[in-house]
Amino acid sequence: MIDQRRWYCLWVVVCALVLWSARPSLALVISEIMYHPAEDPLTQDETLEFIELYNERPVSEELGKWAFTNGIEYTFEPNTLLGPRQYLVIAYDPNAIKATYGITNVVGPFTGRLDNDGERIDLSNASGGIVLTVRYNDTDPWPTSPDGTGHSLIFTKLSGAPEEASSWSASTTIDGSPGKADP
Repeated sequence: MIDQRRWYCLWVVVCALVLWSARPSLALVISEIMYHPAEDPLTQDETLEFIELYNERPVSEELGKWAFTNGIEYTFEPNTLLGPRQYLVIAYDPNAIKATYGITNVVGPFTGRLDNDGERIDLSNASGGIVLTVRYNDTDPWPTSPDGTGHSLIFTKLSGAPEEASSWSASTTIDGSPGKADP
């Protein structure tokens, strides 16, 4: 009887460890959204809209043929890799982002515009399955300063749920921090 209990306990521990180690991690995240950049009052220009992805895994993530399919539309080129612990910016106007921020890890352009009032953004894999979903908003309890003041929306809790307002905050600097961690 004791041997059966030991085997049972051992089996429970092994199963728990296997399930715990096999659980999916939130390795790829939408880490920053500039949905309503500060506008030039003369031109009403919002070309600095962007979404930033972050790969928190220690290995590269293959994004080839993945696509943003809701909110904006953009399909990654074949063989697009996001390196370990690296950022990639998807921009409405990649040249404007590169010139403004002095970064090179930018792709695009995406079609459509990020909704200034909030919306759902989906990232789908090459098979069409939704990999990431974020629904942001510009009203309380969501941070409101990213709505036209020049701040971006930053995913501050990598272990948090991306659909929860408490997982997001306004960027610490005006114009956000595309392509790098928020200071």
